[in-house]
Amino acid sequence: MSIRTILVPTGPGVDVRPRLDAALRLSRAAPAHVRVIFFSPDPGAVLASLTGIAMAIDATLNQLKSDAGKAAADAEYAFQAWCADNAIPTVLPMDGGDGPTSASFAKKFGDVEELLAIEARLSDLIVLDRPDSPNPFTNRAFDAAVFSSARISLVVSPHPTVIEPLDHVLIAWNDSLEVTRAIAQAMPLLKAARYVSIFAGPLQAGEPAAGLQDYLRWHGIPTLPVHDATPGKSSGERILASAQAEGVGMILMGAYTHSRARQFFLGGVTQHLLAHSPVPLLMAH
Repeated sequence: MSIRTILVPTGPGVDVRPRLDAALRLSRAAPAHVRVIFFSPDPGAVLASLTGIAMAIDATLNQLKSDAGKAAADAEYAFQAWCADNAIPTVLPMDGGDGPTSASFAKKFGDVEELLAIEARLSDLIVLDRPDSPNPFTNRAFDAAVFSSARISLVVSPHPTVIEPLDHVLIAWNDSLEVTRAIAQAMPLLKAARYVSIFAGPLQAGEPAAGLQDYLRWHGIPTLPVHDATPGKSSGERILASAQAEGVGMILMGAYTHSRARQFFLGGVTQHLLAHSPVPLLMAH
């Protein structure tokens, strides 16, 4: 499997450029088509939800359509400017086939999570903002991509580091189905990485980690285990400390290997890394 299509979802009030830059860094190593899609609720559905107060706040259908159209136009302008700045050709998705990195822009109005999940399933990789930002779109996009697409997602910080993500990839290995799926779908990126390392917890540091090394070696990917920089701390803290010590540019991990509610209330590796990682997180659920 190769990574040929990268979905970069965006919405009203969202700055798409940091994620476009992240997609470009990956596609330089493995040329792909970057699909930027603007998602927004249908103005008619929004107006219907305001029954009884629409007149009080002057939320007419025409005004909602105008606002949605302006937001989509702003997103398309930012996309076109990014393509021009980076000399990325814009092509129609139907063109397909092999070739250098290219990009396209589309707009979709309706149920954002449902539409985004469908488009994500037709992509090899989705590039997302961190959830829980002030813009609610980021939470909806994260949920649809990570939990409803069966695809791998790259979650980037709004203030990303300058480290190249494929210079050094750290696999946070815990034997889970989720990280196994992430490794399988990320194989083209692991092959393109300059260095790949494995961080394994105390229960996985022996034979299972060695088994992962053997498995990746059969795919032509040499790996090394990394030193646990902060033994005794939480798993999330240890992964980030080791990643910083190794100069890692991207962390590959399983997302929510325990229930999401349990991680939210009791803490967990996924929650910690989403909140604190300075480097992109490549994850699958």
